[in-house]
Amino acid sequence: MKSRTKSILGFLGFMAFALFVYIWYYPLNKGKVEVRITPSGGFVAIDGLVTQCPQDPCVISLKTGSHEVKMQKDGYFPETVKVSIQRFKTEAAGASLKKIPTLTMSAVTPQKKASIEKALPDVWATLGIKTYTWDSKGEQLALLDPADEKIKVWSGGQTKVITALKGLGGGLALEWAPDGKTLLGHLGRDFYWIDIERASRRKMILGFDPLRLRWAPQSDSILINDAKDQIYQLEGGSLTSKPLSLNINLDHVVWDKDGKNLVFFRYDPKANTSTIEAYNPAADETQNITTKYNFPISEIATDDSGAVYLYHEAEKSWYVLES
Repeated sequence: MKSRTKSILGFLGFMAFALFVYIWYYPLNKGKVEVRITPSGGFVAIDGLVTQCPQDPCVISLKTGSHEVKMQKDGYFPETVKVSIQRFKTEAAGASLKKIPTLTMSAVTPQKKASIEKALPDVWATLGIKTYTWDSKGEQLALLDPADEKIKVWSGGQTKVITALKGLGGGLALEWAPDGKTLLGHLGRDFYWIDIERASRRKMILGFDPLRLRWAPQSDSILINDAKDQIYQLEGGSLTSKPLSLNINLDHVVWDKDGKNLVFFRYDPKANTSTIEAYNPAADETQNITTKYNFPISEIATDDSGAVYLYHEAEKSWYVLES
């Protein structure tokens, strides 16, 4: 009898332990995310599963771990963020959604500042400098000094030695990042991320032949075309490259005012239809802005305010995207 009682008690103890483990790792293995969307009344997709979010904030229970929260509303560009959920804790996620713009005729022609083209200062003019570039303000000159094969930055009469790039021969190109703190050197598939403040450089080798490049406005990554117009994103921090889901000539795209989306158009001559789209590299998603019939677009441009313009070939006039 005692043996049977012990067996029953052991079984019950095991079941109690198993129940505790189950509750701890399943029903209790959750936290919450508090989502705030501006304007309110949008939708939330958690890891691709869509749910309405009528109240503000919208509190959703989730399993612990990493989740992708996509916030969206009709007539607005979606925003996607990643959250890490911990047991019994509430994480915040929110976005002020940007309204999808409309296309209206512009009374002005887009004007953008011309690229800085300045001669070399006298101190460098007679030294056979072939590789050099000014920053967007015309204040910093970056160059490769052939005498010692070092990258140098000249500003306000002072020269700072940054790093050595030896044995490259001719053909090296230098590109300033928009923030003026980083310099990109590239020759063929070899790319050099050059940190001006730290006076250092790091090298990465691409697995394809680059054809065109475009800095992200945040200066932390670069978009590059290969020969088939496939777009790759190069991250300076991690020295990695990844293909994106967009194939288009980077000469035919512009960044929007917020610097988050690439705006571009596709023209179908058979249907005489132009489709204007926006692509978000961070989310790797494309959003249709509008489709226009009998509207042959041949050019896209932006000005210093960040406004996006499209040229109507038949009317010989510019249209502007307005939010």
